Amino acid sequence: MKIGFITPSYYPNMIGGSELSTKLLAEELVRRGHKVTVLTFDRTKKTSSSENMNGVSVIRYKTFTRKALFLTLIPYVASAMKEWENSVDIYHVYNVQPLPGARIYKIFGGKKKAVATLNNYIAFCPVGSAVYGCKDCNLGKRFRCLGDRSIECESTIERITALLYSIVYPVLTKMSKNLDNYVALSKSVKESYVRFGFSEKKIKIIPNFMQYNFSKKMYSKPRNSDFFNVLYVGRMMKTKGVHILINAFSKVAGKHKNVRLILVGTGSKIDDFKVLARNLDIDGKVTFAGYVSEEEKHKYYSEADLFVHPAIWQEPFGRALLEAMSFEIPLIVSNVGAPPEVIGDAGLVFESGNVEDLERKIEMIIDNSKLGEKLKSKCMEVLKKYDSSYILDEIVELYRTTLNEHNS
Repeated sequence: MKIGFITPSYYPNMIGGSELSTKLLAEELVRRGHKVTVLTFDRTKKTSSSENMNGVSVIRYKTFTRKALFLTLIPYVASAMKEWENSVDIYHVYNVQPLPGARIYKIFGGKKKAVATLNNYIAFCPVGSAVYGCKDCNLGKRFRCLGDRSIECESTIERITALLYSIVYPVLTKMSKNLDNYVALSKSVKESYVRFGFSEKKIKIIPNFMQYNFSKKMYSKPRNSDFFNVLYVGRMMKTKGVHILINAFSKVAGKHKNVRLILVGTGSKIDDFKVLARNLDIDGKVTFAGYVSEEEKHKYYSEADLFVHPAIWQEPFGRALLEAMSFEIPLIVSNVGAPPEVIGDAGLVFESGNVEDLERKIEMIIDNSKLGEKLKSKCMEVLKKYDSSYILDEIVELYRTTLNEHNS
């Protein structure tokens, strides 16, 4: 089968878990004998480029802006899909931003079927986070969200642009609802999209799969008995709840002398979080590791005693949860989005945004070694659901079903 991936960014231009997920899926499909071409829009130079990466043909296009991709990608996506349609059997739109462009391709005579992975909420939430849990969306709400300095806009020009974007946004949402089939990474994602008018029959739940390097390349787990290490891996953003974790950890550190918090990742709010740790007088116990290599990330997982995922937004999945479980680390996650569904019996759940509840849950694991061991023992059992061979079977079957529907 010849599969064309459409994605805003592709490895090594990493923004979050989406780029890694696309790369892993593309390479696994190649290993199964399929031909994969990735059309991505992250070229920094003026002309497009092509390269072969681990058997995957990667075509990079230059765009005039990286802002408001749900709107600005439309002409690029539609044009690229038209250009390559004779070289693919089916398109897989991975990430939500290219959806309107894919629909324009279909409207103007595009012949190939397209499935799309719903890995964020931009198709019904203009900032993509659904952080407010809105049951509906209107012009006022859209402008409030886009104009909130803590989320998106930093200048007057951006606020004016946000208003214009708010006005055209419903048209983009409507176009996004009309591809052939969709993949939701979790039950939570599917329920959210159905609530906002996407066809339930078209959405199939297929989660991310376990990364080979993490499931097979297990490290020994050195434990420094002098410290209890709490680990977070992800972007440094308010929607990720990092400030909630820092505040909760400060309370824990006031009662437990030998605890450390390790924050791996980078993002727009990292400096704010450093100031917060300093103001709470715990900066000596908090390590901001920044962006790290895969090898370094393995090291941090191997030394962790607890993994915390404190998101306040409706996290669609959370690949770091799989990584943590592969190292048999007890987990604590917030009660919004997919993480409670993903970790099952391998962790505890706290109320999103509730510093005191997170503090209590961290202390439960610090003070109760039997509880920690029980959660660790569940990790590998939970991970069986995310075996790559099973997930790949589901993806390929969806491609074939979509193509058969086309032929019919």
